[in-house]
Amino acid sequence: MQNRPIQNRPIQNRPTQNATAENRLTENMPEDSTMEQLQMYQIGLAEVDGEVVREPGRPLIDLARERECEIDTGSAADAPDSGWRVLVQHDAGVLFGAPNPADPTIWRVAHLDRNGDGRTVLRVHPDPMRLRPGRAERRRGLELRWPAVARDPAVGTLFSIDVVNTGERRWVPDGDGQRVMGVFTTPGNPDFSFGWASVGREIGVPLDPGEYARVPVIIDPASWNSLSPGRYDLRALLVDLGLSAAEPLSVELTDDMIAAHRVAPRRHSPLERRRQTEFEIDRLRAQLAAATGLTPLVAALSGVASRDEAIATIRAVLDCGAAAAEIVWTTPLSTLLPPAASELAARLAALEESGSDSTIGSTR
Repeated sequence: MQNRPIQNRPIQNRPTQNATAENRLTENMPEDSTMEQLQMYQIGLAEVDGEVVREPGRPLIDLARERECEIDTGSAADAPDSGWRVLVQHDAGVLFGAPNPADPTIWRVAHLDRNGDGRTVLRVHPDPMRLRPGRAERRRGLELRWPAVARDPAVGTLFSIDVVNTGERRWVPDGDGQRVMGVFTTPGNPDFSFGWASVGREIGVPLDPGEYARVPVIIDPASWNSLSPGRYDLRALLVDLGLSAAEPLSVELTDDMIAAHRVAPRRHSPLERRRQTEFEIDRLRAQLAAATGLTPLVAALSGVASRDEAIATIRAVLDCGAAAAEIVWTTPLSTLLPPAASELAARLAALEESGSDSTIGSTR
């Protein structure tokens, strides 16, 4: 990924109360960068355009009126009344934000949500979030380089990479870790994706100019299951900063290498398999009972006002237990209509026959 160019903009005068906060935000930036000049910022996990951050913002009530929704007053009790704006908007939803009037480096964010009654509300996230320079700014001067040892067949799959400070000043992490994820791709294919989760917070180490930190390249254990022997490109990404290695590492994976990492499928004990069969039989029995008496069941449910009332109604109409009623409540209607209902009966008969030599439990 290339660093985005920094555009020079004149620095606007700010009230005295914001000077300390502004200094805190800019103290680790290169000398040619200031809070006013940055093109991108990060608030929480969201990358936000600098022009949006510099907007004066509006009262939260105005945004709620525009969206024809209510404000969740409980979550907004200690949030700023004004200074709100749309931070990012995409298919997954809208993220709103406003700075703390006393400290512009601390922001509150909000999103649209639905209440239990289906009404849309604007809900404020409970945790304040820090305004930071965007990832491109925070990774300035850093490069990922494959060391010679990574190309040594003797080290096998103990892949590592160097996080190198190629800049002219010390790099200090701004809450950023140095976790590097690796993904195998077919040679020459630059496209890749991955999922990852981390427990705890991993903070990187400061690096003076010319220094580097050698870190392991972490590969998703499940990805080994789909690999076959052959040559691959290993592509690396410094997750927190979105920094990719300029070139992939070409590796040859053997049968033994892959087998050493493959996750063996978990084997269920006879008791676990029996319990799974019993649960599936109970589920099918409940769904088949609902399909058989669907008309009176729908009529009875038409007047319920809550989930608990619906569960109680299902139990009464079908004369079943709470667990069976819960299954029916979460079953899509299409599953209870012909010809799906006949498939339920066939699957139930097959399971009951296969489990006839064991005691079958009941949800009642």
